[in-house]
Amino acid sequence: MSDERVQTLRLTVDQYELLRLIARTEGKSLSAVIREAIDAHIARRKADPEFQRKLIAWQDKNIEIFKRLSA
Repeated sequence: MSDERVQTLRLTVDQYELLRLIARTEGKSLSAVIREAIDAHIARRKADPEFQRKLIAWQDKNIEIFKRLSA
């Protein structure tokens, strides 16, 4: 099984044209440029203390629900 997943993504015309231009300029596929942008977004969230606080709060809030479902 592939380690990739297919996802439909809706972009504005402007976003698409700018991303396509970036991809062509860098000699990359549009998919590669989008994956790089997603990786950068995830890295910013991992380094963001406020996001990490919210993530832990979400986990704490929902852990009991997860436990009830797995029983």
